[in-house]
Amino acid sequence: MAWRLRISTPSAEWLPTELLTSAITLAELSAGIHSADDVAERARRIARLQRVEATFNPLPFDAEAARQYGNYLVPDSPITLRRWRIRRCC
Repeated sequence: MAWRLRISTPSAEWLPTELLTSAITLAELSAGIHSADDVAERARRIARLQRVEATFNPLPFDAEAARQYGNYLVPDSPITLRRWRIRRCC
């Protein structure tokens, strides 16, 4: 017997009434600009960041969230490696 997947369109009441983004998302989009290998890709990423900045007022994150995010930006830091080992073994 073959199974059929039925995908229905969600009703409007299921959708959020407001779209949000966080300040950390803006930081990641901004970092992505600098990691682009070519000029065309860099231009696309700048345009994307500018659209997001013009569309959303970002949700802030506090100092603790900023410190934790810093741990993930440097993947070879002792803190990040220790966290990865703990997660991997458990």
